[in-house]
Parts: sequence; C-alpha cells; structure tokens
Amino acid sequence: MTDTQKKPLWKNELVWLFLITSGLFAILYSKFILGGYAYVFTDTGADTMQINYAQYGLFSSLFRSGESGYVLQAGLGMDVSSYYPAYLIPYNLLILLAPQRLLPWAVLASAYLKMITISLVGYLFYRKLMQDGIGTMAAALAWTFSGYVILWGQHYGFCTCMALFTVFMYFLQCYLNGEQRWKSAGLVLTVTMLLISSYYFLYMIAFFAVFYILIYSIMQRYSLKRTVGKVAGLGGMGILGVLIGGVALVPIADTFLESARAGVLAAKGTSHLLSPYKGKTLGTIVARFFSNHMLGIDKDYTGYLNYYEGMILAVSILTVFAVSYFIVKKSTRVKALVLTVFLVFLTIMPLTSRILVFTKHSYRWTFMICFVEALVIGCFLQDVFREKNRKTVLTGSILAIVICGGLLAWMYSFKNIKPDHKVTAGVIGFLAVYLILFAVGTSVKKMYRIFPAAVLLVLICELFVLDYPSLWHRESPTRNQVATEYYNDGTKEAVAVLKEQDDSVYRIEKSYTSASENDGMSQGYNGLSVYMSTNPASLVAYHKMYGPETLSGNFVDFNMDDYIRSSLLGTKYLITGTGYHAPQKIYTSVGEAGGRSVFENQYALPFGYLYDKEWNQEEVKEMSGLDKTLASLSGFYYTDAEETPSYQKADLPEQTDLSLLDYADTATDCTMEKGSEGITVSNLGADPNVVFPGVASCFADNDKLYGLSLTVDAPDETEMAVYYQTEGDEGFSAEKVYTFKVTEDNRTWEHLVPGGITELRVDVSSPVESAVINNFELKSCDITESGYTALKESGVDEVTFSDSTYQAQVTNDASENKMLCVPLFYQKGWTAQIDGEDAGVYNINEGMCGVEVPSGTHEIVLKYETPYQNYGVGMTIIGIIIFILVFSQNLYKFFVKLC
Repeated sequence: MTDTQKKPLWKNELVWLFLITSGLFAILYSKFILGGYAYVFTDTGADTMQINYAQYGLFSSLFRSGESGYVLQAGLGMDVSSYYPAYLIPYNLLILLAPQRLLPWAVLASAYLKMITISLVGYLFYRKLMQDGIGTMAAALAWTFSGYVILWGQHYGFCTCMALFTVFMYFLQCYLNGEQRWKSAGLVLTVTMLLISSYYFLYMIAFFAVFYILIYSIMQRYSLKRTVGKVAGLGGMGILGVLIGGVALVPIADTFLESARAGVLAAKGTSHLLSPYKGKTLGTIVARFFSNHMLGIDKDYTGYLNYYEGMILAVSILTVFAVSYFIVKKSTRVKALVLTVFLVFLTIMPLTSRILVFTKHSYRWTFMICFVEALVIGCFLQDVFREKNRKTVLTGSILAIVICGGLLAWMYSFKNIKPDHKVTAGVIGFLAVYLILFAVGTSVKKMYRIFPAAVLLVLICELFVLDYPSLWHRESPTRNQVATEYYNDGTKEAVAVLKEQDDSVYRIEKSYTSASENDGMSQGYNGLSVYMSTNPASLVAYHKMYGPETLSGNFVDFNMDDYIRSSLLGTKYLITGTGYHAPQKIYTSVGEAGGRSVFENQYALPFGYLYDKEWNQEEVKEMSGLDKTLASLSGFYYTDAEETPSYQKADLPEQTDLSLLDYADTATDCTMEKGSEGITVSNLGADPNVVFPGVASCFADNDKLYGLSLTVDAPDETEMAVYYQTEGDEGFSAEKVYTFKVTEDNRTWEHLVPGGITELRVDVSSPVESAVINNFELKSCDITESGYTALKESGVDEVTFSDSTYQAQVTNDASENKMLCVPLFYQKGWTAQIDGEDAGVYNINEGMCGVEVPSGTHEIVLKYETPYQNYGVGMTIIGIIIFILVFSQNLYKFFVKLC
C-alpha cells in the first residue's frame, strides 16, 4: 500500500501506532507527566541539567534579545554561532519560546514530538520494506522504545538526531524506490538539519547510508551501474544539504578546529584497534544487549564500559528469535549468517568506534545496530504471521533459547561484573512467553487471528519492562525544585542587582555551584567556569597552565581558586551563600539579594591591563603554581612565539619564607609525630587531619601577597586538602579548601592564598598507612614589588563589550610600546584596531588576547567575527539556488537520469 492510500480510521495502522506510542509514552513518562518531576536527570550522565538546561536559558535569552556571535556569558566567552542554529530546529524552537516556568513542560512536549516522529516515520520506512502488518508496527515500536532511544534520548540533542535519522531513512528509501521528487528534496533538507543538530551524527549516518544502499542493492540484485549511481546520487544530495547548511557549517567547523578536542583526536593512536574486545568488555556488551540496566544503574552499575558511553544494544529479545529463524530458514540462511557475522564483527572491534566516533572508548554509533535489530524483528514477524511454518519457527525458537542461555551463562562467568538477577529473570520470562506464543500461534488454527496481536501485546509489555528502570530508577528533581533551586536559587536576583549598580564589563565569581559549571549561561552573568566538549583550545591550555586539576578539558573552573588569577581574568564581584564569611582583606560587602551575599574584590583589575615587561615562555612553564601567578603580575609572554628584545625582561619579586610546622597543634583521626623529617601522620582513621592554629599574625600584613607551599612524602598517588579559616568563621568548611594530589614525581603543592587566615588544617584524604609532611611554608612578598600595582593603575578606561566587540580607551604613559592583555581567550576570529587602523592580535600568557599599544592615548577595538563566515553565507545561497533548480520539474528528471 502506498503512503497515500487510505483505510477506515479504525483499521489504519498509523492511527493505532500513534495511540500505542502515545499510551506507552504516557505510562513510561508518567513520573514526569503526573508525578511532579522534571524530565531531567542529576545522577550519572547528568548533561540534561548541567548542559542542556543551562543552554536553554542562554539561548532563550539570546533569542529574545536578538544577540548572537561571541557572548561573554557563554562559559568564559564563546562564539555561539555554531550552537545557536540547533535550537532553531522545530523540536527545540518550542523550548526557546516557552516561558521559564513552563520549561520542564516544553522539554517533555519536545521529547514526545520526537518519539512520535520516530514511531510514525519509522513505520513508514519499515512499511516500504515489509508492507502493512503487525510486524511493521512491531518494528516501529521496537525502534522507538529501543534502549538507545530511551537512554541516549535522555540527552535531548541525541533524541533530536534519532528523530531526524528516522526521517532521513524514510526519504532515503523513497529515493531508492524512485518516488516523488519532493521526497528527495526532503532528504536534502534532512541532511541540512542533521548538520545543524550534530555534525558527527551526520558523519555516522553517512556511513550507515552508504552501507545500507550497498546491502539493499545486493538484496534487490541491482546492477553495479545502478548501485554506483544511487550512491553517487546520495552523495550529491548530501553535498547539497551541507551546502544549504553552509551558514551553520562554517562556525561549526571553526568551533571544532579551535577546540581542544581537535588536538586530542589528532593525537589518538591506532594501537589495538584491530584486536577485538576481550574478557569483561565482551561480557558487558552481551549484558547491554539484553538490557540497559542488566548491570545496574548509576552507582550500582558494575559494567566495564561507561554507563552512557558503553554499547547500548537492547531492543527486544525477539532479535535473537529473528536471527535464529532466518538462520534456520533455508532460503535466508546465507544472508542471515553473513549479516549477523558482519554486525557482530563491527560490534566487537575497537576500530569501528575509532572510525565512527573518533575514539575507541565511545559507542554512540550503536543506534545503527538497534535500528537494524528493529528491522530484523519486523521482517521476522511478518514472515511468521504470513507463512506460519511451525517447524521452522519452533526450530528457530529452540536455537534462540540455546543462544540466549549460552550468552547469559557466559555473562555470569565474569566475576567483576554483577548482573541483576531480576533483569535476568525478566529476560528468561519473556523468552518463555515468546516460545509458547510461537508454538501455539503456529499450531492452533483458532489462534491464527489473535496470534499477531498477542505477540504485539507481549512486545509492548517487554518494551515497558526494558525501559522503565532507565526512566524511573534515576535521580530527577521535581518541577518545584527546578523552579526554586538549581539555576533559580536566587543568583539571578543578585546578578540583576549588580547590573543595576555597575554596568561595566566584569566577571563574577561564586563560592557555590547552583547546578553546574555552566551556571553563568542560565543565570545571566559572565562567570569563571564552563562545561562543554568543545571548549576553545586557548581556554583549556590556560586552565591547564594556571587552574586547578579537572577531569578533562571539558571542565574549566576558576571559582574560589586564586583571587589574583580571578582578578587577571577580569573578576570584580563574588556572590556567596548566606553565612559565608568572605576573607575581609580581599572582599568588601556590597549587599544582599535573592538570599545571596555580594562582595567586591578589592584586588580587581580593569578588564584589560598593560604590561611593560616580558617573560620567556619555557621559563614560566617550569615554575611552581605560586610563581606562575606572580609571573602573571610582573610580565607577559607570547604563547606561540619566542621571547622578543622589545620589552624589558620580567622577574619575580623577592619572597620571604616562614615554616609553619611548629604551629601544628592537634591531630584528629590519626597520630601525629614531629621529627627531623617533618610531621609523620600515621594510624589514619576516617577523617585524618592536622590543625595549625595561631597563624593569624603570619597573615596580617595588608601590603603582602601570601602563598602556601606543602611538601608531602606519601606512598603512591595521595589525595590531600588544605582548609583555612578567616575572621568570622566558626569552623572549617568545604567553601574554603584547596584539594590536590601528591605523587612520587610531584610531592610539592604551592598556591596563592588570601591574607587574614587565622587557622589552617592539612587533610590526608587517601586511605594510606602513613604520610610525612616534610615542609609546610608560608611564602610572602610585597605587593608593590609584584607588579600588581602597575596592572591596577593601567590606563584602561571606558571599557564596553557588545555585539562581539570589545572597546576601551587605553593610555600608555611610557615612551615605549606596552602589551594590552584583554581577558578574552584567543581565537582566530579576533581582529584589532587602534584608532581605526588595523593592528595585530597576539596569543599571550597561554591563551589571552594581546594588542601592542604605542605611547599615548588610543581607542582600542577588539572585534570577533567567525572566520570565513561570508563563505558560509555564500555556500547557503548557492545551495538554495541549486536546490530550487534541481528540484524544479524539468531539471529534476534530468538529475534522476544522471543518478
């Protein structure tokens, strides 16, 4: 039956599929529809809260204001041109238009629309291969509620890609069938939307599409010429779709190439890619074939692969019945064996992930396997319902039982992974139910009419059991919590008050985290942290050089780490929770708003400052953490160039050292023994620490900068922490602590600390037998000798930032040139002008923008434009023109003949 033929409404399978999909969605997602929870997760893989919700807040604000380009509010400054278009796709546009209070409902409605798209369009695709029938409906449901769509669909962007992938496959099949031209036009536009949504999903789908055409052509016995023509035609339409999306492609490519991720991928080796996975990795893969939660969820997960990034292959146990059936059936045996071996080979080889996802540790490509599983299930059921060959069905079913039994037994043989017995029992239960159904349904004639419906009903039940834990056994906030906590915890009110009082350009530091490193995006301020997979390489390099250790380059956070470093980044204010006692020698109170306290950083620098001295880059890289901060006050260096003779050589200020070992007074949960080697800490309990009281006089001079240096001799890699108290504190807290690791190669930690410290505490956080604190020193230097005063008094005034443009009036009172350091991270899109004349932009201090300023007073303009943006616009215009010409009546026929 063609897409245009109609049936009575009550017999229309699309209508029934719509109702079943809606009903199953309503039951599975009732936690979010009726239970008062928001469709967002805060446990493992909590990107929905940490990234998606933050970006929704940002782009909703930008959408209403009409802004785009380079935005300071995005992380520590970012070109949002590559992200913005993805939020204009219909599914996401609904979210941008929703008021803040309705955002959880908009997210849920968007998810429902995506699932309905996957179901109905998936049915249309499968119907072209299998005709009408319960089997086709089963295939559509199996794909829609597959483990991949449900689990990775919790990442809203991935669910969008799955919906677009399903639409793409429908239009691809129409193209292969030589159907109406508008369907080929739909294929082109779907490619454009996939490009905008996720370039690497488009990349993966391109591979799948080529393989699909080749396999389909073999099945249909197409000639080589016709097959090549179809592949070439798809390539042409793909290129056209990319051309139309050129205006988005250029910033997407620029963001990727400017990110740290590009360098990481380029550095990947090829070792072990041709050796299949072994041992518990294979055991985990098998377990994930049966169920997403066969090995537990979140903290209870025992799988060898990452819970999210590991392979997701669960669709239905019917996959094993289907494969077994086609292997037993003589006419399909060879094809079934070849395809099964091919798919298993792709699954167990690291090379597949390396090619498709650029890393062997991620398996996001497995949606392809799930899609094929659903197709195989549909073909199997259609064949069984049509032929009712009892012998073949029963033989195949017995083989399926044997295969499943063997896989389950093998999975249980691994000691390091712990399958959930209840899930295993569920798998065995559905195996038994399907076996009985197939035996009775193909043997008892009275069952023939209800046999298909019965199988479909059992499949629906299985999908519910398969997916329920992935949605319900996870941590989700209530809608009320989303409205009053996380990104809506009072920070926005504090930021709004600050903007009314001070509309200059600055960054804000926070002593707490509202929801994630992306707080600033949603809460409307220029922050000091970001969590993105495509952070600019300059930002990641700067953080690696000067910031605290993080899990990966995806995470950057300078909050509450080093107040001088914060000042160098343009930070002027600190927002804290109520009851937080900010170090009085650093911060002065500004007021309160939204239940938050606001302080001004007395060491704040202008948003741009002048250097007259220069460092050698390699010399700075060899310095300790404390000396690196002091070096940043006294001079600059070129990140990608050698030291020049144009500037006076910078040097460090003279420092005074004071041992704090004698101040050690109390040991808790451990034994403390002072000796010639230092302080030996042994018999460590639950929270072992040594307290150093009475140090207030050591930190009392307002004209000094202070730093701590701690040397520890401990076995292996040991987690350490240094807590401090300042005036007004009633005890040590997690808001005033530095955490770090000491290793055999790096036993010394150094860090700038605020003045006014009254008490210190050193914790040994790792479970070791003993540790020796060899040295604990206070280092200090005069602030006037550090170079700070010169930066503070830089003649940088009237600073503004809007429309991707930084402007300032800069006065260089020396006769020689000075280097203006602007706390914006260097990217190729930055250009500079001095008094209207073009000037160079330099990468200085491991990632900052530098502009050389001659003597006198000048107007400095630093503007960001996405590199080659005009080429992207030109590509889009050319693509649209070609699209109109190609899909007009006459030229389309010519295009089809060529293909």
